[in-house]
Amino acid sequence: MLIYHPVSIFPLVLVKPRLWRSGLSHDVLTLICHGALVYVVDRRAVVDQATEEALRLRKMVDGNPNLKQKLGLERSLLISTLRGQYVDNREWLDDPAAPAIIVGTVDMIGSRLLFEGYGVSRKMRPYHAGLLGADALVVLDEAHLVPPFEHLLRAIEKYFAPSATVPQFRLLSLSATGRTRSDNVFGLTKDDLEHPAVKKRLDARKSLRIKQLDKNTKLEDALAKHAWELAKEDKQAVRLLVYSDSREVAQKTKEAVEKLAEGGKKAGKPAVEIDTELFVGGRRVFEREQAKERLKTLGFMAGSRIERSRPTLLFATSAGEVGVDLDADHMVCDLVAWERMVQRLGRVNRRGESAAKVIVLVEPKPKADEKERKLLEGHEKKVCEWENRQKPIRELRKNDDGSFDASPGALLDLKTRASTDEGLRKTIEGATTPEPLRPALTRPLVEAWAMTSLEKHPGRPAIQPWLRGWIKDDPPQTAVVWRKYLPVRTGSKPPMKKEVEAFFEAAPPHLSEILETETFRVVDWIVKRAKRVSEQANKRRGAFEERMKELSEDSKYTFSKPAY
Repeated sequence: MLIYHPVSIFPLVLVKPRLWRSGLSHDVLTLICHGALVYVVDRRAVVDQATEEALRLRKMVDGNPNLKQKLGLERSLLISTLRGQYVDNREWLDDPAAPAIIVGTVDMIGSRLLFEGYGVSRKMRPYHAGLLGADALVVLDEAHLVPPFEHLLRAIEKYFAPSATVPQFRLLSLSATGRTRSDNVFGLTKDDLEHPAVKKRLDARKSLRIKQLDKNTKLEDALAKHAWELAKEDKQAVRLLVYSDSREVAQKTKEAVEKLAEGGKKAGKPAVEIDTELFVGGRRVFEREQAKERLKTLGFMAGSRIERSRPTLLFATSAGEVGVDLDADHMVCDLVAWERMVQRLGRVNRRGESAAKVIVLVEPKPKADEKERKLLEGHEKKVCEWENRQKPIRELRKNDDGSFDASPGALLDLKTRASTDEGLRKTIEGATTPEPLRPALTRPLVEAWAMTSLEKHPGRPAIQPWLRGWIKDDPPQTAVVWRKYLPVRTGSKPPMKKEVEAFFEAAPPHLSEILETETFRVVDWIVKRAKRVSEQANKRRGAFEERMKELSEDSKYTFSKPAY
């Protein structure tokens, strides 16, 4: 699938990983040969997936000498990944003039553009910034996830206008749930809408029903109940996707469904064999790869043709909403912001080959606690958010049975109507997560960041707000590194600061060693781990003392104090 940038004569490719194989053609390769294609997405699992597709592309080109010659490629396409399963092989730095595909996350690409490359030495940071900031097409996938970063890239694109000396920096934003923009937007044409494959997906049947929960029902219990009912009512072995906004709720829902599957002799309910899987964030590369293979085995990856003999349920958080090519038969979920609901709906009946049922559970209207009564404004905001999130769903067209039509075609129709209906546009905006505030990009800031030879600079702030904005109540993150060998020697003095720095400069943390998650989770894990180790030590000590007591009472053994 090709689309055209308004200021470029070169065709640009819609590089969502699942479309690379069909969309990357001679025209796209021609584009890549004019510089670097930098694919950015804020999901590590998608980074790995995009890299795999890029490697397939390179293999295809290498196997076609005529195509390679026409493209002017003297060597294989350079492919590097700056995040995910694949470690940066530094190929893209070998020859700045050679065509390259660079895949990375917002933090990895953004930090390099601003001379603060994470994991990059101060001496190499200017090189990374220069190579990514010139003669590059940056494709920002799922742009709605990181509005501040999109604005940053647009500022860079605008600042570095085409010139005779510096090759152009270009941006292409991709999003199925993009916020309303005044720019030129590339969507489906009339001919596209009539294409059989497109029409089949747009008309994919998805009947959505809203269920209001009472104040005495826990969300995890309701999710488990409705998921279990959907799993039982379908005669086939269905794939069922259960979304929740909380990792804890996802875990509890999984446990509740597994308990329902056990049945009960007293109630006369037979046990039912099911398969379950939990898909959440906060995992190392190894765990992500395990989860990926598990999803393939269970048949949740789109396009998989795996015969199933029993119901399969996947319990996911936001980690399964974007980028991952999931496909389920039915879905049960809680209510979240509109742009996230659209992404969730896209993970059920993706190919339009069945009729999907979607149940959205809405928790009771928020009530003010004692603290919030003192801050009436905070409570009113929660109630307003609760009401606004339901409104776009109720604007969808209805099916004959009274359920809402949640097909891609219905969502597209809603968005089209919103472009001319001011009231509907505001309704959708009210249900969408507001963009976080962000600082402006100025020349003095860039010049301060560019002074990488200075270890400290008073005018060089942390770059995170420029990448992600100021997010209210954003929980702090902590990176945990698993490593056997450290710059500490048993029985010796603590190492000096220079020794520690030299050690980690020579052997920096590897991606496979790192887990990034919320700080409160890390603290909780450490406390539980310390408590468990302490309990085990106390048990061993108690067992040792008990054994010594038994031996001391046995006449066969005589104990005496050692002579010093």
